[in-house]
Amino acid sequence: MSNESDLSVCVERWRTYFRDDHLKEQFWEGPKAYNELKRHGLLARVRLREADDTGQDLEHFIAEHALPQICQEVSAYRERMLQIRNTIESTKNLDEWLEQQARACRTKAARLRQRYPETASTLEKLSGQLDGERRFLKYQQKQSWMFPMAAGGVHFRVLRMRPVPLQERELDSRFQLRLAFVLRVYLRKDYGISLTTIARLVVLFLVCAGLAQPNVGEVRLLHNGHPVSVRNVLQKLRRGGLK
Repeated sequence: MSNESDLSVCVERWRTYFRDDHLKEQFWEGPKAYNELKRHGLLARVRLREADDTGQDLEHFIAEHALPQICQEVSAYRERMLQIRNTIESTKNLDEWLEQQARACRTKAARLRQRYPETASTLEKLSGQLDGERRFLKYQQKQSWMFPMAAGGVHFRVLRMRPVPLQERELDSRFQLRLAFVLRVYLRKDYGISLTTIARLVVLFLVCAGLAQPNVGEVRLLHNGHPVSVRNVLQKLRRGGLK
């Protein structure tokens, strides 16, 4: 979400899914989330009720405190995804070229070894240097993952995350985990809110933010088509150490 318009659309979608005529939606287990939040007196806080006649938001705690942090996460996630895809493509092309040149040097060295040993030795050293460049390129690619995404001032040291996500799918998992962490700050376990409901809200947010699309009871991420469900998000949260 890069601007207020995006945020407004997301909030309105969120409110819509908490209305009675949309609670039957099962992709995020809406009825179960609704009942649990209502049972513990947190429904108004989460459903983002519209402003009253004075213009003041009614119990708009989540909107005031959590949404700014979540928006920073979404913006960083989208920006990072674009960078990753561009980097992967350019790195792949360069790696393929280096591999071809190294292989050509080794092939030529093998042919010249008998008649021109010094030239063959030079070519073998060159192929080794090219292989070294490939290794360094892969190292650089891994290091690029080490820079953290925006966290809105929230520290994530309590989470168990791989320090270097190696695939786009791992970035998706990391984003979902960090999103859940922000929600957990305001919907704590000692309030009676289960980790399952946090997972439900993560799935709902992905849809409301335009990052995923529900279709016949399932949800898929728009940028890569990977499925997302309450169950698999919950598994990620547990693996990440969220309680």
